[in-house]
Amino acid sequence: MVLTNVARGGLAVDVHAVPTVHVDRTAARRLSGWLARHPRAKARLRPADADGARARVVRWSSGGDPASALVKPDVVAPGVGRLGAVPPRGGDNRFAFFSGTSAATAHVSGVAALLRAEHDWSAPAVRSVLSTSAHALPAPALRQGAGRTSIGAALRAHLVVEVGSGDYRRFLEGRLSPEELNTPSILLDRDSAVVTRKVTNLGTRAMYYSSSARGFSRHQVRVTPAALRIPPGGSATFRVTVTGPGGVSPLDDGSVVWRGADGTRLRLPVVLSR
Repeated sequence: MVLTNVARGGLAVDVHAVPTVHVDRTAARRLSGWLARHPRAKARLRPADADGARARVVRWSSGGDPASALVKPDVVAPGVGRLGAVPPRGGDNRFAFFSGTSAATAHVSGVAALLRAEHDWSAPAVRSVLSTSAHALPAPALRQGAGRTSIGAALRAHLVVEVGSGDYRRFLEGRLSPEELNTPSILLDRDSAVVTRKVTNLGTRAMYYSSSARGFSRHQVRVTPAALRIPPGGSATFRVTVTGPGGVSPLDDGSVVWRGADGTRLRLPVVLSR
């Protein structure tokens, strides 16, 4: 069956009882014209290369608030047309295609479970690795956070940004400013500021890291020191200095990246809200 979308809409998974392909109105007109000229034609379905599709943030995915204290979302994950186990809905069907936050959450939870099986890390360390090893997508930071989770990159990572025990409570009680929370992201709403972050090497050997600031269009962002050497189990601090135009200006975002000598990297999304 060939199913035509007569109105603008997505081509997400829509399961039917017979083999079905979805096409838009333009493709349907071309197909109808060709069939009229070839009434005895035969067709067959051939699998396409699904890996060729570029990942993107879907339109209905909620974005973060520039007036918030923290960058949200933390990350994004595959959440459209995912095949997975579902609660029984009658009959013997235990698997179905579904979309939304539930699908994305299941994906991220699976990556977290793999990390916990590989390392005896704290929840803040796992959360940091999920975020800082993600791959950036072509979308603003308040739409994607740190980007799309990457299983391979997460399993290779060992440099983390951990929120200290009790710091979230102190933050909620007003005894700790948002800039002082050691989160794997930065959100600033002033014309200039200096923010400090602490990183910890959870690996088994000393590592060298070099820094860079990328993606900012209207502000100057500098990281000091430019390089770090961190022993196994050791920690180091670095400063992110932001300068730019005074007064109200459009949102600006980018990232601070620490790249290790072994090819691993730590990437922090930075949102500048003026």
